[in-house]
Amino acid sequence: MVLDLSMPGMSRAEVLEYLGRFEARPTVVVLTGYTTDPAQYTTSDEVLQKPLTLADPVRRVRQLLDS
Repeated sequence: MVLDLSMPGMSRAEVLEYLGRFEARPTVVVLTGYTTDPAQYTTSDEVLQKPLTLADPVRRVRQLLDS
């Protein structure tokens, strides 16, 4: 699952809390332009810093799926 740090209607933390209720939580990739400190996103599996190209998240999601 790919999430932006800023989303309307439900925060990233709320989404991650909701996903944590499931036995098999999906891998979560967060896109952000705010910070490069990954410690701030400990409930995320991956953090990608903006700006990025369309190929960047596609490549990283592929790597995560293949691992």
